[in-house]
Amino acid sequence: MGMNLQRCHKLCLATIAFFFGCSSAVATAAESIEKLVAQWTQIERQGEHLKSQWREREPLIKLQLALLNEERQSLKALLGRAEGEVGSAVAEREELLQRQNLLEQDQQKTSESLDRLPRQLQAYQQRLPPPLARDWEKQGACDSADNSEVLGCVLGKLKQLDEFDQRIAVNHATIEVNGQRVAVREFYMGLARGWYVSGDGRHYGAGYSGAQGWVWQDEAELTGTEPELNPQRLLAVLAQLEKTAEYQMVSIALSVKPSEGAH
Repeated sequence: MGMNLQRCHKLCLATIAFFFGCSSAVATAAESIEKLVAQWTQIERQGEHLKSQWREREPLIKLQLALLNEERQSLKALLGRAEGEVGSAVAEREELLQRQNLLEQDQQKTSESLDRLPRQLQAYQQRLPPPLARDWEKQGACDSADNSEVLGCVLGKLKQLDEFDQRIAVNHATIEVNGQRVAVREFYMGLARGWYVSGDGRHYGAGYSGAQGWVWQDEAELTGTEPELNPQRLLAVLAQLEKTAEYQMVSIALSVKPSEGAH
């Protein structure tokens, strides 16, 4: 009986210990569940808060996105125009460079021509009728370093050339005949032909532009040409040109005896 009492006592103690252990485990589990519920609630609240913030900010964000998209489109259009303008500017620059090159080439050719023209005029001067040749001699060669001055000089001489060729020019001169100086009057029909005669008709002649220069032939050289040159007709022509006689038809010989080296 004593042993039975001891067993009952031990069993009671074990039972009490078991119930106390279960109560402690239940309390710990309950505490963990409360913490998890609290965390879940906090997360839910944060989620709702974020959703609320998104709903509030969504229109503004969409507007910002729309503005950014418009700005991107505008920048894209500007870039396209800029590329077009750059391409146009490059094309214009290339065209200007080509024009500049052509202009420089033209200037070079003009400069070369202006270098040749004075020499050509100088070489041609000896073939001109003597009055015009003397005028050119007085003006001097067109050899300025300034192209514009050279061009002005050349054009001036060419103008004189054209004017002389378009009219009958009368000139008073002095020639040497048999060691004596004789006053004569000359007249020229253009640049290729000329005649002279003294006041008394004793000395006369004809001239022409030859390969080596202007050539005069006197009455002795012209004897035998057909038709022969008549000094009285030369005087008659001069009288009409100088308006000291009434106009009438007068014919004069154009024939000359070609000299050596003449055309």
